[in-house]
Amino acid sequence: MSANNNTKEMWVGDPCYIIDMSQWADVLDYTRYFNLFSSKEAMGKGEGYNPKDKQNGVFTLKDGVTCAVSTTAYGDGYYPDDEGRHYGVDAGMLGIFPAEYARTFQRNGGERNPHLGHFITVPADYKVTVSYDEGTIDFGVVCINTK
Repeated sequence: MSANNNTKEMWVGDPCYIIDMSQWADVLDYTRYFNLFSSKEAMGKGEGYNPKDKQNGVFTLKDGVTCAVSTTAYGDGYYPDDEGRHYGVDAGMLGIFPAEYARTFQRNGGERNPHLGHFITVPADYKVTVSYDEGTIDFGVVCINTK
């Protein structure tokens, strides 16, 4: 948390860098791979994958952490944001998480590395959000071009 009461910190990057390996498969199953897959009802009709603009969303994980995640336009790679920072992607997606969540694994000796993303300062009242438009992921406080 920032010293300024009007701001807080969030972490932006590939969720695979901060979600512990022992929990990764469970998180993917719980979120339907962060909306990569259609609802169970749609899958029953033969619709396996969501279209790109639906492969994003706000999620509350089983441990109560709220995050927003979106798949990228072309999967893994190295993508710039509108502030000149770059993000490595190894799971085909980018997300925004509370900074404390990202730091927890580092402190506990987790296998993940939050330094592969960026800690950013946002307004204290920021609520996680995400939209996807033609390869651009917009978290409301940072936009990342994944084309």
